[in-house]
Amino acid sequence: MYGVSARYANSINTSSGNTAKNAASASQGASNTKGGSQADVLANNRAQGKAFEQQEFSNFNNNNTNAVEQVTIKTLSGTKSRVDALGLDVNGNVVINEFKSSTSAPLTPNQKIAFPEL
Repeated sequence: MYGVSARYANSINTSSGNTAKNAASASQGASNTKGGSQADVLANNRAQGKAFEQQEFSNFNNNNTNAVEQVTIKTLSGTKSRVDALGLDVNGNVVINEFKSSTSAPLTPNQKIAFPEL
């Protein structure tokens, strides 16, 4: 099993060893809810998240071998969850990242169940 550490606004970094939650200071764009419809805000948030994910995967790929994107993981309890990136660090440990572009971007219901099991 792997411990989960959360670095919001950057990633949820799952690697062997420890479990901790740390707020990271990362550049992030706040959602602008003024002057647009809810659909516009959601579309903007989705586009912002996708751009952030691509940027962060590029960094992840540079620091980990065998890096792959959008992997579905099934835990021992049977919960399925999709993560943004999976790879191996320099020591051969599995590294799993879930990228969130803002501190208010929530985990999915299955991620909330699955991540503590990893």
